[in-house]
Amino acid sequence: MQELISPHARPTRKCLVDVPDMERPIYHSKPLDDRNGNAYMKAVTEDHAMALTPAEKQRRYRKRKREKEKNRSDATHDFLLQPFFEWMGNGGRWEDITFPLGVAGFEFLPFWDDTGGKEIARKFDEWGADEGYYDDFGGSVGRGELLVSCLLDAATGLASRLNQYKLEQIEYRIAELEKADLAHPVDRKKALADIVRLSRIRDRLRKEKRWSLREWTVKEV
Repeated sequence: MQELISPHARPTRKCLVDVPDMERPIYHSKPLDDRNGNAYMKAVTEDHAMALTPAEKQRRYRKRKREKEKNRSDATHDFLLQPFFEWMGNGGRWEDITFPLGVAGFEFLPFWDDTGGKEIARKFDEWGADEGYYDDFGGSVGRGELLVSCLLDAATGLASRLNQYKLEQIEYRIAELEKADLAHPVDRKKALADIVRLSRIRDRLRKEKRWSLREWTVKEV
């Protein structure tokens, strides 16, 4: 596994987040179970047996995640005196977020008040908000925590799709070269070299990659 460190990061305690190269089903983009995997296998079996829609799978995923983290609010919130949006408004701190998102084509507006994550999430996921999935994301600091979580989920999903796409294309090209009628020695030599290179690329795509992040939530002390 490779460990990549963001150019914006400063030395501090780190949190390693898996970014999968291989595609994973949407209902287990995050750990859902105990160490022996029993709850995870039960969840997978139930989802397959009932042929759930993607929306229903998302709801079940959020419910399991919520049950696991029940009564585990962020331990720092009771000690935060200055609202997060006020602190971020000083010294151009938003540029670390707005610039990379702008380069990727997203217009991101900084937080101008202490609106929490639940109020923002309700505009897109009213059902989840009513079920209490966003209750712990209070105030602008909670909104920031929710944003980090959503960005990680989106990055993980996109990385998975890119990986799936590239693997399919590489596999197709290898199969095409193996079936080709290459009578000329020069063509045959080049094809064999291409197969070797493509196989190495495929092996790399089958590996996992990690991205090093600073801790942004403290659930247990």
